[in-house]
Amino acid sequence: MGSNELSNLEDAIDYLRKLKNNLQVLRIDNNKFQKSRNAEYKKYTIARLKQLKYIDYELIDQKDREAADAEHKDEIGQAEQNEGNDQNDEQHENLLQELRDAKIEISQDIFEKCLTKLDED
Repeated sequence: MGSNELSNLEDAIDYLRKLKNNLQVLRIDNNKFQKSRNAEYKKYTIARLKQLKYIDYELIDQKDREAADAEHKDEIGQAEQNEGNDQNDEQHENLLQELRDAKIEISQDIFEKCLTKLDED
């Protein structure tokens, strides 16, 4: 990913996280985002990609990882929460599609609807 004129670091890292792979080596230098975030792009990347062992040909040691996690813990907590919401939405949509395929989508949440109706009465 190095020297590819990437302008948004967060989008690039989110894309890599969604691949669900075991990425351990990443070259991401010489991109447009470095103009605005040069000092911190490595720390952000290290904090978001936990399995990464090398970034821009440099070994990531435990001290680097701890510093990255500490510096970006708020951003990462929010991003992971958003990813969890996206995953829940995807699981819900998959369930609805399975119900549609089985021609029983009306049964989605039927018990909750019945209990709500009983509580109202």
